[in-house]
Amino acid sequence: MVWEIPEFVEKNTVMDKRKTEYVKFREGDPILFQFIDAEPTWFVVHTIRTSDVPFLKVKHLEHDCPICSHEEYRDAYRISARFRLNILDITPEKICPGCDYKYNSLKGAPSVCSNCGHNLGNIRTKPRAEVKVLENGTRLHGMMNEVLSTLMHSGQDFDPMNCAYMISVKGRGTDMVKTFMARPDVPVLEGVFEPFDLELPEFSNEEVYQMLNGVPMRDIFQRRRDSATNPTPKAGKTSTAGTGMDFSSLPGLG
Repeated sequence: MVWEIPEFVEKNTVMDKRKTEYVKFREGDPILFQFIDAEPTWFVVHTIRTSDVPFLKVKHLEHDCPICSHEEYRDAYRISARFRLNILDITPEKICPGCDYKYNSLKGAPSVCSNCGHNLGNIRTKPRAEVKVLENGTRLHGMMNEVLSTLMHSGQDFDPMNCAYMISVKGRGTDMVKTFMARPDVPVLEGVFEPFDLELPEFSNEEVYQMLNGVPMRDIFQRRRDSATNPTPKAGKTSTAGTGMDFSSLPGLG
């Protein structure tokens, strides 16, 4: 385990209502960031397609899983491990004062805005300073853990929570390759940053079946709102937050 545990910012119900902002990976668009969460929250999920959400992550239930119990669904929506972390995006950027277009300075910002022609020569580069959720699979997570483990055992006084990191991206779609590296030369930002709620929504078996058969997810939530009691959906045993970094024992990952 290479993640050190800092003091956490206390969550509240108002904060949890914020719309979650995720890191969007694009080819040739690197991201510079620092950790807010000291360790990842992980889930074993099925990524299903509904009529209104193309990639909906549904928790895999160890027992009585509505997807694994049907061969057709099990083959189409295999399980995978997903890892989530709150990070602070500190990617340097220039913002055009003429049209608000944002340029990632890691790629090299032009001297003149290509969108509106405004002169950018005197515009200062500033970090984004935006809280986002970094979600990744086992490959990127393993790479991150390997880099951090090496630094932690290097004999240097290394604090993973006081270091900047960069992820660069090559390729698109299934050919996308991400590379993770530490950037101790980049200063981190100090302050208290509100993390997002990393939990996945809970769905009952019946609700999962309904979505697999064409019922939009928004209708599922609308029915809950219309319910007088608004009961908590039945959920089986799930694999959620973890602290160990060996995930070979997870179902389907060995």
